[in-house]
Amino acid sequence: MIKKLVVLTLCLSGLIPAFANDTAGTLLPTGEIEFTKQPEIILKHEALLLSYTAKVDYLFENTSDKAINQTIFFPIPTTPIICYECDSHAFDFRVWVNGREVQPQLHRSITLNGTDVTHYFDLLHVTDYTQHITFEPDTYGQDLEDAAAPLRKLPREEQLKLEKIGMLAKGCLETHPDTGKCTHNPDVYHLNPDNYQQTVSYYWQQEFPPHQTIHIRHTYLPSFTANSIGQPYAPVTPDWDYEKPHDWWQTASYIVTTANNWKTPITRFDLLIWGDTKASLSAWDVQNWKASDTRVSPRNYLLVNRKDFVPSQEILFELASPSSHFDNPSTPDLELFRVAGTANVRATPNGKKVTLLADGAYVWAYPSQEKDWWVVLLNGESTGFTHRQNLLPFGK
Repeated sequence: MIKKLVVLTLCLSGLIPAFANDTAGTLLPTGEIEFTKQPEIILKHEALLLSYTAKVDYLFENTSDKAINQTIFFPIPTTPIICYECDSHAFDFRVWVNGREVQPQLHRSITLNGTDVTHYFDLLHVTDYTQHITFEPDTYGQDLEDAAAPLRKLPREEQLKLEKIGMLAKGCLETHPDTGKCTHNPDVYHLNPDNYQQTVSYYWQQEFPPHQTIHIRHTYLPSFTANSIGQPYAPVTPDWDYEKPHDWWQTASYIVTTANNWKTPITRFDLLIWGDTKASLSAWDVQNWKASDTRVSPRNYLLVNRKDFVPSQEILFELASPSSHFDNPSTPDLELFRVAGTANVRATPNGKKVTLLADGAYVWAYPSQEKDWWVVLLNGESTGFTHRQNLLPFGK
């Protein structure tokens, strides 16, 4: 049974999905994607909302004297190919350029130890990124032997190749707890439950006119995993009571280092993490935070602002929801705005003034229940209300 625990650990280790910044690249005839550096294009501003629905807004400027045509990729690693009780998940990825929606294409690849094995999973009828090879805890050895049946029909030379790269293996995966005998045939190839990496990339052709700024926007539904320890990954407090009811934490990650394929740094970077009840930012090595730090907001949202930002590490974020909302969390219609002139912020709509927003300041806000009044996120601990006429949309 020790082998079984090892296999489950390998499968679960790949469960944290990641999302990526836009990056330039080329789709090679082999099906691989080669990311390329674009030093003449500046990422002037990125507004990133990480929540149950994710939104990303970019302002790109072509600083050269000629138009640049480039394929833009947004790569998204997904949940494991081989796993127990994996749910299908559609990202519903959408993209707009200067307010006009464009239809991206989808590219999918699966690799094992650097070797592309997408074709072989197609033979196993895993032809879509939402599909998986599932197993039951008590029969996973036989399940993985059955899954490999199409590969055992390949020429002997090709089977040996798959064994060499680690996709096929022989031996006993699981023994019966009473008899100690193998529950499947150890002398035939089974599918090796290794840490396969599946990546889907949405891509489209984009023109960057000379000395012009364009606005690119994405929305999509992140693929979260439940946090097994029931609280942010760190710090783990020794007095944590697992018997008490707690909020459900969900975890995902965002690949921000691909922004370095443009001319760095990112001139302005605004990040908002929004949960139902709590939000956490973990293991992000920026300026005053150590890589091991976890920053947990006292409210349900967390704000980060950076200028001249050169990302060096990816973002791990966590959101908390009460157990009653775990399967149906929500995100308000949050947007990043620029303040037009100075703007009063009030405790309530038409109520007492609490602060003044400076001309040109950037704030996250969402519509309140009072017409034309928007809730403004002032910092990590307070909110207020301002009139919609004080707020200019991103990029204006």
